[in-house]
Amino acid sequence: MQEAIFKSSVLVEALPYMQSFHNKYVVVKFGGSVFTQDEHLHNVLQDLVFMRQAGMRPVLVHGGGPFINKAMQDKGIKPKFINGQRVTDKATLNIVSDVLIGHVGERIVKIIESFGGKAKTVNRELAIVAEKHMPEGVDLGFVGKISQIKHDIFEEISNNGGIPVVSPLGMDITGQLYNINGDIAAWKIAADLKAEKLVFLSNIKGIMRDMHNDDSLISTMRVERIAEYINNGTISGGMIPKVKAAENAIRSGVHKTHIVDGRLRHALLLEIFSEKGVGTQIIKSTDPEGYATSETLKLYDEFVIGNYGRLPVVINKAKGSRIWDVENKSYLDFFPGFAVSGIGYNHDKVVEALHRQTDELLHIGNNFHMEAQAILAKLIAQHSYPVKSFFCNSGAEANEAAIKLARIYHQGKRNKIITTIGSFHGRTLGSLSATGQESLQKEFTPIVPGFTYIPFNDIDALKEIDQNTAAVMIELIQGEGGINVATEKYVKKLQETCQKNGVLLIIDEVQTGMGRTGKYFSFQHFDIKPDIFTLAKSLGGGMAIGSMSAKPEISAALVPGTHGSTFGGNPMACRAGIAVFEAIDEEKMLDNVADIQKLMLKKLQSLKSKYNIITDLRGKGVMIGIQVAKNGMQIMQDCLKAGLIINCTKGDTLRMLPAINITPAEIDEGLAIFETILEKHQ
Repeated sequence: MQEAIFKSSVLVEALPYMQSFHNKYVVVKFGGSVFTQDEHLHNVLQDLVFMRQAGMRPVLVHGGGPFINKAMQDKGIKPKFINGQRVTDKATLNIVSDVLIGHVGERIVKIIESFGGKAKTVNRELAIVAEKHMPEGVDLGFVGKISQIKHDIFEEISNNGGIPVVSPLGMDITGQLYNINGDIAAWKIAADLKAEKLVFLSNIKGIMRDMHNDDSLISTMRVERIAEYINNGTISGGMIPKVKAAENAIRSGVHKTHIVDGRLRHALLLEIFSEKGVGTQIIKSTDPEGYATSETLKLYDEFVIGNYGRLPVVINKAKGSRIWDVENKSYLDFFPGFAVSGIGYNHDKVVEALHRQTDELLHIGNNFHMEAQAILAKLIAQHSYPVKSFFCNSGAEANEAAIKLARIYHQGKRNKIITTIGSFHGRTLGSLSATGQESLQKEFTPIVPGFTYIPFNDIDALKEIDQNTAAVMIELIQGEGGINVATEKYVKKLQETCQKNGVLLIIDEVQTGMGRTGKYFSFQHFDIKPDIFTLAKSLGGGMAIGSMSAKPEISAALVPGTHGSTFGGNPMACRAGIAVFEAIDEEKMLDNVADIQKLMLKKLQSLKSKYNIITDLRGKGVMIGIQVAKNGMQIMQDCLKAGLIINCTKGDTLRMLPAINITPAEIDEGLAIFETILEKHQ
């Protein structure tokens, strides 16, 4: 079953690419050094047959260097070079022709036919017209440069359902044969055919920052950066002409070029039909993909309002607990998406659910019923207690809804809402007014009236709760406030006081909900059932969604016309929410939280004993605050440079809120990085 689900998800991901490439040319250059092993050759040719059957127009340009070298050695012919450039004399040319056309080309055609495809070599039809090439006046013998591509030959073969197979040989108008550089032949053909893609299958992963580090692959590069990478040595040696060919193809109108390890099983399909790919893609300057960090930051400066303190990193992909920037640097994320990616980035169940939903319904107004919204509301109730839910797009909106419900429930007779000092409930004017941080409110006065703020965890302050109070809104663990955890005694007294005075108890679970603390909701640790609770962040697994859930007798006060949200509860967001519940339950993530909590606290306690810069540890589950004796922002920034993402709040509290399915190995890795930074600041 799991294998079938995996295959279906692969096909779902591949389908849009198949559709977008339908009837378009993709030129593939397969180096001879790669297919000395039958396994690699068969793998690539099988992929080409699939591409043809899927409606694409693949063209194969092949090499044959190892076979040519072997044939020359057998005949006692030694290679000749002038100024480092290979010379093709008459004897060498005969060998090249015999090997490429007679041996390699015909063999490729037979293998393609064995896979149920059609193929034809194009060399005897004079598809490449060439002339003698004398670079800088140097006579290299029978080495040619391309003067014309006869694209009608390629079109005829392709129109008949076949795959053109090209040996890099050309002929001039006198019938003289010339040896052509295979990479140059490939880009010239791709440009002439106006190919969608040109793929170079090589014997390395792609363009690497460090050839000794497999994680240093550059996945996307703009064509303008090629000169920079050649100058700094990132692109060197035999990779230079291949990259230059890729550059020429792009500048001649080919949409994208790719350099991929042809030895990887189904590398061609993975690079073309998957979102992430497996090699390096080189793209146009106007392509929205692949902007360098500096270029993207410049665009932000010019066009994006600067209301966030952004880190100087441009992220382009993520999976699980890791993210990668556009330079392909990997980061281990202990604060994924500000606690939004609670089950990790791009969880397979969420991605699969979204793919399915995109084929059915993206949006429908809330004047209709929709299945996904109903199911998600049911799941919230099943995992808490009997409640009804309203859906919106964020935590701030969920808290706005809770505030409005509290006031309309009391029919205007009670308006006061009590929150705690240090709390954070959102940045809309209403939720900001509920937020117990004057520093965040002062520039937006006058704030919404009717809010009173009391100290957190202060039982004596609960006397402010009276019969003029509509509701108390509280986070049982203050997140932005510094990971301050409510005591059991305080929570019990809070509930008792609210019930005594007929006051609604609202629990803000925006950051704590969906398993963050080891239970689905933080209030479950205290064995209470609030009148209203709010969710967002992890609820959507990366999709924007919020919810406000209330006991049925309370929620009944919100009748048609009293509140709404245009995008709230849309099918996409609700399907994602359903998938999050399913993933947490099926993968037993709450059990993992208990294990990770023990591991993190044990290691952090050890670090606290070792480094006096740590003054306190607070938290529950995988929601941990580390108070430090100096500026925490600098520690956070140094962790970022070292490849670990954490957060700093209140200036001296470092927050770690890793995904609830993070692995022990990733915890060990992250805390090892953290320790190296602590040593620096000790």
